[in-house]
Amino acid sequence: MQLVGLFDEWLETLTKFKNLLIQQVKKHGQNKVLAQIMVFDKTSQQSKPMTRSMYNARLLHSQHWPLGLVEQFAQVLACPELLMLYQKQEAIISQLPGQLSAYIKAAKTSNVFVIHLLGINQATFYAKQKSPKTWQRDELVRIEEIFTTIKSLEPPKK
Repeated sequence: MQLVGLFDEWLETLTKFKNLLIQQVKKHGQNKVLAQIMVFDKTSQQSKPMTRSMYNARLLHSQHWPLGLVEQFAQVLACPELLMLYQKQEAIISQLPGQLSAYIKAAKTSNVFVIHLLGINQATFYAKQKSPKTWQRDELVRIEEIFTTIKSLEPPKK
């Protein structure tokens, strides 16, 4: 169960990152911190201070924080652990596509076969491989079940 284990480890690290960020922002005062975090406004083509609604939206989708924004928070909050946790979760999740490819290769099957059994289209599968943060845990559990079944059908080695 390496895929699910990897996903769970990533999710745990991501949760630690999010909780540390929330804790540090509260500790230093939300308004004070957000006033120092600059984000690019596409409408006005200018950098503006981050608003509470922007911050809350980012917290809802904590897997999609850009590195530059995390670096700003780490600097403003004087919390290098924040950046370290972010980089750790990025390193963990980046292993998922390679691990899945190794599973497929070891099972001597193809992506198309796995895609068919998952009931998703090819574009979705390849998009998830390109951006592994979009995988869901239940999809990875299903993939591991598929490979366990394939392995159990192989004749015993002599």
